[in-house]
Amino acid sequence: MIDISRENKQLQEERQLVKNENERLQARVRELEEKIKLMTITHTIIHKEDKTETKRKITELVREIDNCIGLLNS
Repeated sequence: MIDISRENKQLQEERQLVKNENERLQARVRELEEKIKLMTITHTIIHKEDKTETKRKITELVREIDNCIGLLNS
């Protein structure tokens, strides 16, 4: 019975480690997605492609930032 309790505790600790790693990786994915968005906007601006598309992307980012601020304030 003691072995089962010890194994259960070990499995719970492993589960927590995996959960923490998953959360860290998800945060990294979000960070990289934001970098991709910014790089895309920068590329568009540098190459002076479609100004309307650039404005749309900037507006989209501003909305996301406003939404985050709103969530932080609630």
